[in-house]
Parts: sequence; structure tokens; C-alpha cells
Amino acid sequence: MFSDTVGETVSAYVRRLRLEKALRFLLLGRASITEVASGTGYATAAGFTRAFRRQFGRNPSAMVRDLLARRGASRHERALVPRGPEYKELPPLRLLGVQIAGPYTAARREAWQTLDRALAARGASCRELVQLGIPLDWPEITPEPRRRYQACVISTLEPGTGVFRRQTAGGSYAVFRYEGTCDRLQHAHEAILRQWAPPAGVAFRDGPSLHRYLEPVTVSDLPVRLRVDICVPVRREASHPAAA
Repeated sequence: MFSDTVGETVSAYVRRLRLEKALRFLLLGRASITEVASGTGYATAAGFTRAFRRQFGRNPSAMVRDLLARRGASRHERALVPRGPEYKELPPLRLLGVQIAGPYTAARREAWQTLDRALAARGASCRELVQLGIPLDWPEITPEPRRRYQACVISTLEPGTGVFRRQTAGGSYAVFRYEGTCDRLQHAHEAILRQWAPPAGVAFRDGPSLHRYLEPVTVSDLPVRLRVDICVPVRREASHPAAA
């Protein structure tokens, strides 16, 4: 059932996610291959490198060098970084949501439509609840059909078919205010990770970033405008401003 639904066996799915997570750590440049291997469940750097090469077709150093070179050719991304950051402490959030995989623009639209229908069947509405989008994968790493997007609301309603319960860990976040069209939201998020994060020297906490919608989500094929706080989980450092 898992393979039919996800398109991968359980072991292949877990292995891919571990290695994609390892590549994200390496791209952030905050740890050695040995540290990343240990942090993602591999006993030795050699075993990690073999698994990495099977997954991506090249060794970790070459893969990171390739991706950084592509970024270097896209310096215009710096203009996409939204206003911020403001450092905030967010509480744990109890969420109800759905997950859709695919190209982020299409997955986002389908996820919100699916969640809206599920809530309507329970006598609730997305527009009346706090809405959060959670993109779980980096587009430059994860193949387009495998990219996961979660549409969530803060709610105590019980989950049902296709609707799950999750809770965020809470903690310190660097919060950026995005104001623009929905088709550019993910580009702004990626620009934060690629252009702001490296020179800022921040230490990331393990966990997904959150897109907190400041106005109700409008599902449309058109590039509608929206206001979103992009919340990136970070470790609070003494040099950071006091949390709001």
C-alpha cells in the first residue's frame, strides 16, 4: 500500500530522505562529511559516501560543488530575499493538514483545495483558521514529482481519511515578511536559504520552515497576491536581536 501511494518502497523512501537531508546540511557548510554521515544515521563516512553516490550519481563533494556553482550563476536571487529577519520565539502548534507531492505551485493549490473540502465536511472552513504551508523539500535537491507540500491549519478537530495530525516543535525562528504573488513565494523562500543564510552564518534547527499566511489563502490558477511570514527555524545566538 505504501509503494502504491508514494511510488517508492519504505526503505527507498527513508534512504532518499536521509540522503537529501544530508545534502542540505552539506550545502549549508556547517559540518564535515563525517559529522553529516553520523547525524543522518551512517556508521562511517565511507558507507555514507557509497550510499550518496548510489542515490545522486556522484560523491558528496562533487555534488555540493556543482550546486554551489549553479547558485553562483544566479546572483540575481539576492533581490528576491524578503524583508527581515525578525527573530521570534514561536510556541508548539497543533496542526491538522494534508500532504500533496509534485511541483510546488500545483501541489500547493491541490493541498489547499483538499484541506478545504475536508474541513467543510466537518463544518469548518480554512478561511476561519490560522493557515500554514509547509514545503518539506529543497527543489534543487528533490526531483519535482517527489517534492512534498503540506497545507495545515491550527485546529483541534480530529483527523480523518487523508487528513493527518502534526505538531511543530516550537522554538526560535528567523521570520521574513513576503508580500507578492503566490507563484514567487517558493523562490523567495529559496533565496533566503541560498543568499541570506550563508553570509549570515546562522545555525539552523532541525525541522521544516513554515509559511504563515496573514490573509486567507486564495486558491486560483492566477498568480494572486498574498502576505506571508516565512519562518525559518534557527538556533538563537547571543548576537541575534531579542525575540519578539
